[in-house]
Amino acid sequence: MSPENFFPLKVDFSTTTFPLSAELVKYIYIYIYTKLSELYQVDIIWKRKRKRPRKKFCRSQDSIDGTIGISGVFNVSDLTLTRAEENLLSKGIKFCPTPLHLDKLSFQRDLDEFKRRLRLFEFFNANSVNEYEELSMETPRFRNKSTWTPREGRDKFLDCFLEAVQRDVDTFQSPKYVKDNLSKDERKALTNLRNNKEIVIKPEDKGPAFVIQNTSSYIHTAMLDLNNNNVYQKNDYDKTPETVEKVTLVVTKMLSDGDIDEKTADYLVPSDVKTSRYYTLPKTHKDTDVNGHLKTRPVISGCGSPIERLSEFVDFYINPEIKKLDSFVKDSKDVLKLINSINDKGPLPPNVAMFTIDVKAMYPSMPQHLGIEGVRRALDNRSFKKPSTGNLIECLKLCLNENHFEFNGGWFTSNSRDVDRA
Repeated sequence: MSPENFFPLKVDFSTTTFPLSAELVKYIYIYIYTKLSELYQVDIIWKRKRKRPRKKFCRSQDSIDGTIGISGVFNVSDLTLTRAEENLLSKGIKFCPTPLHLDKLSFQRDLDEFKRRLRLFEFFNANSVNEYEELSMETPRFRNKSTWTPREGRDKFLDCFLEAVQRDVDTFQSPKYVKDNLSKDERKALTNLRNNKEIVIKPEDKGPAFVIQNTSSYIHTAMLDLNNNNVYQKNDYDKTPETVEKVTLVVTKMLSDGDIDEKTADYLVPSDVKTSRYYTLPKTHKDTDVNGHLKTRPVISGCGSPIERLSEFVDFYINPEIKKLDSFVKDSKDVLKLINSINDKGPLPPNVAMFTIDVKAMYPSMPQHLGIEGVRRALDNRSFKKPSTGNLIECLKLCLNENHFEFNGGWFTSNSRDVDRA
């Protein structure tokens, strides 16, 4: 059956008087029914190109002796996996189980946001999706998300369309049987693994596989890093509220100095914050330590922390200056291009050799005040010095010194940048 048969409005798509692009409206409506069809595993309303089956990730058994029992899973814990648990984990990190029940509140929230986007599209009189995207890119960078929605009644065709979509969603009856992409045993295995407090399951560092560790071993390895007083400092209480006050003072000063406007200040002042979270990712591509523990990469998840938006603000103004440095390298591909450009100039002199080095704990070894002075010099070379260099440096110091986080019921502060911030 063709998609047009599902359209409840008798609209001639070939006419040019339709306010919105006819093809766009047609695509939107088909998109809604497609998502519902995929969600409930019912017949798709039109033929789609069949996707090629994805290859399952398979890791060589020689990576870490005795830790791989199945494809894409490193089990270094004391837990013996059942066949159902093995099948579940072997599906990969990106596998998504079929939702057995529809979250109507979440679905309605998404539908309301969909309606708002269409009304904004019509309000700004955009003739194409590309023009709408270009218009969105012109909005200021540091702003709280707007909740304003154009009023109803501006366009009767759009109102009729949205009412039809809402009516179809309200009257949609979910099928009695939902085709699950997990077996009953795998569903039970999913519940058992989620509720098992004796193990920790994390994705491996720089890889797509799961790593299963004993909780005690995971905490022990993390505490070995956190007990390094040169990198971390243990606190007696959560210092997040104090950081909120400090950030507010710095933002207020920038506002009074004219470096930012009120909307930017509202965006930068922390609200509804939470303490950063510390976790580690196991490095399965490296040898274990002398005690047989996997080496790990520490990560501080600063999502929702008081300095999250302030860090974004500082990074926005520092990034362009970094790219001007002679030593700037974007990524591995950039290094290869650099090497190729050297090779194009001919062979190297006999007394010249190319080599690489890997610095262990590079950031803790760097004097922080020298790094800050380097940033200050780069900011002073800007042609347009707004925000002022002084205020940006104060923001930078705050981001470096107020890096507080929580792990296993304790509070810590990072004294360096020897961590990845997520």
